[in-house]
Amino acid sequence: MASIFTRIITGGIPGRIIWRDSTCIAMVDIRPLNRGHVLVIPIAEVDRWTDLPPDTALTAHGWPTQSAGHRWRHSRRSASAS
Repeated sequence: MASIFTRIITGGIPGRIIWRDSTCIAMVDIRPLNRGHVLVIPIAEVDRWTDLPPDTALTAHGWPTQSAGHRWRHSRRSASAS
């Protein structure tokens, strides 16, 4: 049976997908811990994160960190320019 994440990825149930590539998707969490909380999910369905191929794991962990870092840096520059 497909996981709830696979069902969202394939369009079987709705989800707020904000980013997608051939390896992963990023979607808004339905019960966010904080404002802007996003889940990054690999498209390949695996039982454990350790079962992911290394390139998929790097994509899943690298994109959100890099994106958040860029956004934080930009907001800091904007605040100091005011």
